[in-house]
Amino acid sequence: MNLELRLPSDDDLKTAYERDLKSSFPSNELRPLYNIIFMRDTGKYHPLCAYDDSELIGECFLWSENPGFALMDYLCVTPERRNAGLGHIILSKMREIMPDTVILCEIEEPKDADDPVMAERRFKFYQRNGGKIAGFDAVAFGVHYKIIYWSPYSHVNDNISGDVLLKEYAGLYQSVFSPDKYARHFQIPKKADSSYFAKTPWEP
Repeated sequence: MNLELRLPSDDDLKTAYERDLKSSFPSNELRPLYNIIFMRDTGKYHPLCAYDDSELIGECFLWSENPGFALMDYLCVTPERRNAGLGHIILSKMREIMPDTVILCEIEEPKDADDPVMAERRFKFYQRNGGKIAGFDAVAFGVHYKIIYWSPYSHVNDNISGDVLLKEYAGLYQSVFSPDKYARHFQIPKKADSSYFAKTPWEP
């Protein structure tokens, strides 16, 4: 295998979205393709695709507003190539590309997920691959997320302040949503007494 992680052509980006992301994520966790393209063109969104030679086999999409911090929006392996360790390889390649960046990640809280078994598998996968618990949860479009992160390779054993992580994470959404939409669709951090959220489609 000769796996490379790089920005895709527009055709490959559409294939990745329609073939892989749509089959792997519910609609309320999936931003519209036109929004991904718009944000990519601003230079703040990086829809990286994984290729085995010329074959598109997976994706790792990153959103970054401030230097040194990024949110891993999606990590996915095409259905035909799953359960072969490719998720670990894509994650490692992504961190090699951004060695000085704190990577944040949202994982649906298993007990509140529509598919608790799959959500628990994802959570354990990221923990096996070095993800640290950020110390706060969040709600976005009615989905309850646990937040984890990876320290930069140069400080791999360092814990990042929860206040810093919270500020950077909330700032991503505050930078693109009006105060009204932010208040309607987000709770960052999630309040301890919050128990029910109506799941709604992603609204850019």
